[in-house]
Amino acid sequence: MPENDNFVLNSNCKISNADRFTFVRFNLRFKEFWVKWDDLRTNGINMSGNIELKDDGRIHGGCELGVDRFRLKGFFMIIATFRVKNSLLSLGVFVI
Repeated sequence: MPENDNFVLNSNCKISNADRFTFVRFNLRFKEFWVKWDDLRTNGINMSGNIELKDDGRIHGGCELGVDRFRLKGFFMIIATFRVKNSLLSLGVFVI
């Protein structure tokens, strides 16, 4: 993220305390999302896999993540908080 992560939101309507709380929570969760993504990216996330049919009819396959699967699962849980329709972070729309 850029060093200056502040932004100005111009609006002609009043923002309630509940809405202000939602914006603050969204901002905090997005920062967490960005740190986790950057960490996964710099540590070599690499989703790949293969499936092979052996001569004897057996199927052999595998996958590679490049990072620990639990770290990736934690990242997906952060994304899920943005996707839940009526969550405090959704801002009334699907964000990601």
